[in-house]
Amino acid sequence: PRDSHELKAVLAAQDLEAKALKAQLADAQRESNRLKHKLRDVESELHVASEATTSATQRLNAHAERQELLLSAGVERGGVERVKLEEELQHMERMLWERDQDIRTLRHRAQELESHQLHLDVEMRGLQAAKENSTSEAHQLSGDIA
Repeated sequence: PRDSHELKAVLAAQDLEAKALKAQLADAQRESNRLKHKLRDVESELHVASEATTSATQRLNAHAERQELLLSAGVERGGVERVKLEEELQHMERMLWERDQDIRTLRHRAQELESHQLHLDVEMRGLQAAKENSTSEAHQLSGDIA
């Protein structure tokens, strides 16, 4: 009877641990999905920013070519506009660099979560195997007792 109670207590503890691991796994999966969605959103924003940068670069080049044909006053006015466009381009390039950093961070976090999820899966399988062994031993003991 004492061994049976101990086995039941071990099984109950393992059951609680398995439930806790399942909850952690579910949380990790939700976090992984949230990060995947965020990564998709950031990549979409990166694409839009890249197109805007390309467009700004094309506008800057076209503007520079036109400015060479104007008189000195026009060239001076064009220089001011060019500086503004260059600042906008630099700002967009900085934004692209920051997005790249965010994407790298998100990818790294997603890999960590995936690795953690795999670790939890392995632990869950180990607990299930231990539970099956304990259940088998309990049935064998109860068979021996009867």
